[in-house]
Amino acid sequence: MMNSREILEFITDNEKVTLSKLSQLMGIKRAQPLYDIRDGKIKAISANYADKILSVFPEYSRVWLITGEGRPFLKNENEENIGESIIMAASERFLEVMECLKISPYLLEKDCGVKNAQAKISHYKKGVTKAISGDIIVQLCEAYPQVNANYILTGKGPMFIEDEDSGLSQQDTDSVSLSYDELSRLYETTVSRYERLFGKLKKQFNELEQTIAKARDELEQALLDVKNVLEEKKTA
Repeated sequence: MMNSREILEFITDNEKVTLSKLSQLMGIKRAQPLYDIRDGKIKAISANYADKILSVFPEYSRVWLITGEGRPFLKNENEENIGESIIMAASERFLEVMECLKISPYLLEKDCGVKNAQAKISHYKKGVTKAISGDIIVQLCEAYPQVNANYILTGKGPMFIEDEDSGLSQQDTDSVSLSYDELSRLYETTVSRYERLFGKLKKQFNELEQTIAKARDELEQALLDVKNVLEEKKTA
């Protein structure tokens, strides 16, 4: 069993960050509470702080963060995560789209308003995290509506929607003369298509997040059950 100071030291050493940097990643204005935990003034990491750590480093065990019991990470070499390969593949396609658009994580964060994009993408590239979070992918698709979200999520279809919905090249479309009514209908159709696309995208992410949350809760409950059984045996 590890105490709260040892838990924080494990995280900062493993992630190569200071307590001050960790507080920034967690979205905490002041790092003092983390120093108080490290110095023993606060005896345990709260559930709220554990969730903030998991929002940056989702590979850690929530039970371990709060109680110090069990393994630091959610899974070992013998455990399977069905959605991991899917999420990692989507993350790679996301980076591929960014490269084709010629946008950097800095541009994504500063111009598109994607919070902590630089840090999260950097953590993924360095192997600190297993995947790029879904909120970044959603915001990229909202900022660049020509991106085919289905391509990022499933690998199916072309990378850009205009390639999927039109058999014409840009040069071909420039030579086509459209009336005002035709342009109006085309605009309405395009808007409708994007709305349906984002609706499906958000639904898929919600379902994926629910699956991951359920699996995490079940694992945490199993660890707690094992802990209770061990304690009962000790007192018996």
